Amino acid sequence: MLFAGATPASTLERALPPLPAPAPAVLQTPLAALPAPTAGRQLLADLVRAPVVRPAFYQVAWHGETPTTRPDLAASFSSTHPDAYGDWLLTQLPRGAHITRMWAMVTAYCPCEICCARKTKRTANGRDTDIYPYGIATDWHQLPLGSRLHVPGYLTESSIGGVWDVDDTGGALRRSRSQGQLHIDVRFQQHQWARRWGSRQMWIYLVEDPVQVAAR
Repeated sequence: MLFAGATPASTLERALPPLPAPAPAVLQTPLAALPAPTAGRQLLADLVRAPVVRPAFYQVAWHGETPTTRPDLAASFSSTHPDAYGDWLLTQLPRGAHITRMWAMVTAYCPCEICCARKTKRTANGRDTDIYPYGIATDWHQLPLGSRLHVPGYLTESSIGGVWDVDDTGGALRRSRSQGQLHIDVRFQQHQWARRWGSRQMWIYLVEDPVQVAAR
């Protein structure tokens, strides 16, 4: 017997939303029971997840070699692939450094009476060459005192990616400027090392540190 105003059970059932269907059971298979990937093949999922690692530009240019692994070839690397050399050089410098590549005649000298007008132990800015045996002389109108240069092959084996200060100058360098040529002189301790260097036409790299770059 229904109470007054009650709705029949069949009508209530039709008014209520249907119950959701039960979720299908998920079987948990132990990892040990999963089939191993076929030998010699890689799963597609692994290929999708694997990062793509491209070799650096300089490694491609020099077939995996670099001035780090073959410092004796630094000058020839710079000659054959100067863009790759600059790419590598930036990896040796502080983050944010900037390099400018310049074509120059590079000669060598030592503080002896043969290389200089007279034997001297001082650079043009007053440095004692016993304390600072290595450095670079330039015409200061082209590359001012204090400029920092990387010269491929100059002390490369002992200072890979080394950068040297401009701390000296000379008349021959100024004469070269008057002829429209950039000419620098790298300094050695002994005359025989300077003679071994000789005279070379090559790329050199002006290096500016992050502070200098930010100030420009």
